[in-house]
Amino acid sequence: MPVSVGPAGRSYAIVSNSFTNAASGTVISPSDGNAAHTDLATGINTALTYAPIDGQRRMMGIQAHTATPPGSPADGQVWLVATGGTGVFAGKDKKYAAFAAASWTFFDPLPGDKAIVVSTRQSFLYDAAGVWQPGNALAGANSDITSLAGLTTALSVGQGGTGGNTQATARTGLGAAASGANGDITALGGLTTALSIAQGGTGATTAAGIRTALSLPAATTVGLLARYTGTAGQQGQSQISEDGSGNVGVVTAAPDGRFTVNAGSAALTSLSVLNPTGFQLATYHYLTTGGASVVRRPLSGVLHKVGSNDFSNYQGTYTIQTTVPGGAMADRLSIDPSGHITPGADNTQNFGSASFRLKELFAGTSIINTSDAAEKKALGPADDDLLRAALDTEMVAYQWLAAIELKGEDAARIHFGPTAQGFRDACLARGVDPTRIAAYCEDEVTEDGTTFIRHGLRLDQFDRLLNHARWLVYRGELAYAPPA
Repeated sequence: MPVSVGPAGRSYAIVSNSFTNAASGTVISPSDGNAAHTDLATGINTALTYAPIDGQRRMMGIQAHTATPPGSPADGQVWLVATGGTGVFAGKDKKYAAFAAASWTFFDPLPGDKAIVVSTRQSFLYDAAGVWQPGNALAGANSDITSLAGLTTALSVGQGGTGGNTQATARTGLGAAASGANGDITALGGLTTALSIAQGGTGATTAAGIRTALSLPAATTVGLLARYTGTAGQQGQSQISEDGSGNVGVVTAAPDGRFTVNAGSAALTSLSVLNPTGFQLATYHYLTTGGASVVRRPLSGVLHKVGSNDFSNYQGTYTIQTTVPGGAMADRLSIDPSGHITPGADNTQNFGSASFRLKELFAGTSIINTSDAAEKKALGPADDDLLRAALDTEMVAYQWLAAIELKGEDAARIHFGPTAQGFRDACLARGVDPTRIAAYCEDEVTEDGTTFIRHGLRLDQFDRLLNHARWLVYRGELAYAPPA
């Protein structure tokens, strides 16, 4: 495209839809390779009259190379449509987009065209294959250069280089250490004289010499660690071993687990930790002692394994114990050979708590609750106002806030039923103390350092009240009118 020098010495390039050929007086369209002109300093197009010059390279001042049309284009501005054009740019990939008189005009580039973003001077070149390629970096300070492969003068330190083109001159430029005493050396790979103990070495160059210099045993059983007796010149062999894989043994050179103690014919009665402040034992393995009964000690108590010492044929019962106040051990949970799980004592232990609740319980049959009349004190029929309070309790559809946070409001499932506060308020309105009713629960909960009351309903109790109240109303034995 023709390029000209216009007012104030600025360059102009053809960009608009059509103009008059000065030579023939005919209207020339963009297909002739000509258009109006863009001030490359301001990006504003100025209508000029030029005769077409076929095959000449064009230079275009553009606002941006983008697939998205601008929101508020100005008359005379030009854009270069990137791949994947949207809106008015859809289907116009690689074309010039000129805006004038409130309308868009699109025209094709020619091989050799160069487009320059007015604000950043970033350039693009349209090649013979019909692809806009990023152009060469402009002279002066710019951010287009990503690598330098042909330098003949080394970059200075101030330019991010070393100021040298050899290792020696580079070290000089950077003030790096070479030979001689210095504090920059981090590794020594070519020593011929051993460092002394005072220098952090051993003073020896052979394994035997190193053991002698450090007062280590001259020979030891493989796996067992060395032990210093505390007497000058005396060395010994420890009864503690480590096999190189993180397994530690006591009175054994071949531990078969993370921590193995070989008590021999003596019973291992305890494992002691001195000064245990902050001590934690985190492991899934257990300590094992011999004898008729095998005792394994996990993190929180004692796991008894009663039966034969032959683990491959073991058919015994596992019992988990914890320490109670006073130091005594109490059974907490047992698993028998059939896999049945029973608590350590009848009707004394909770499964979960108000602060640490189980999420879901999957079972093949319903829960069996004790309902033996011999274990109850009969109080007679339920109070009429309590039954009316059950009828007053509103049934609502709801989503759990925790489920919304986890899944989003659209994915969290919708539940239906009463709320604990709804039943509480209905009881109070009927003059019934809800805290005396087993269906209603108030539990103190601490979460993230904050203590509050969590309200709950035993739905089996509430549903029985509600169903009984409905039955009595149906039979005409309970007068009921909903609250105003």
